[in-house]
Amino acid sequence: TENSIDQYECIHKLGEGSFRNARFSLRGYGEVFQALDKKGNDYVAVKKTRIMDNGSRVQSESELLKNCSSKYIVRYFDVLQNDRELWVQIELLGEG
Repeated sequence: TENSIDQYECIHKLGEGSFRNARFSLRGYGEVFQALDKKGNDYVAVKKTRIMDNGSRVQSESELLKNCSSKYIVRYFDVLQNDRELWVQIELLGEG
């Protein structure tokens, strides 16, 4: 079954940041939340960011990252989008 944004409940904000996209001369921001995956009953980190580009590039990068496995990088699960935001789901790591 396909995942949706409604599957995730953002529990609390872990941080936020800003970036500048020179290619599109835009400024944006992202927020990272600890979230509950209600379907899998597990905690993940969700990064929310405004949509700045078409979805095709994002989806192709998403497929590449889903298949990437290394003990040196955070596990990537999926990217979802609605009309305004992209939600990137990644492994939630403990402190330290």
